[in-house]
Amino acid sequence: MRVTALVFARPESTRLPKKHSRMIGERTLLQWVHRNLRRCRIDNVIYCTTLGDEHYIDRCLNKSSYSISTSNVSNSNVIGRAKSAVEQFPADIYLIVSGDCPLIDPDTVNRMIQM
Repeated sequence: MRVTALVFARPESTRLPKKHSRMIGERTLLQWVHRNLRRCRIDNVIYCTTLGDEHYIDRCLNKSSYSISTSNVSNSNVIGRAKSAVEQFPADIYLIVSGDCPLIDPDTVNRMIQM
């Protein structure tokens, strides 16, 4: 069974622009998300963003192991970004993750995957 995490992250935000690159201690917010996801029993972490924003994801993650799915949809079209990622990266289970949620609990995620 192939499990893929789809992480939604884009730099445009009205409340806190470029929040994923903000430092929390020694890591960016997105690095914390990635670190916690890598502790889960998942096969692939895919960052879903719009065309042109993939360099933003690269800067936030700084040499981590990941894949990026870009789609030519509007920034607000989360479903379009998800559809594009699912078409590019087939899996049996998709875990939907908000890119601004650094407190992902690997134990909880692993229990959900086993259900």
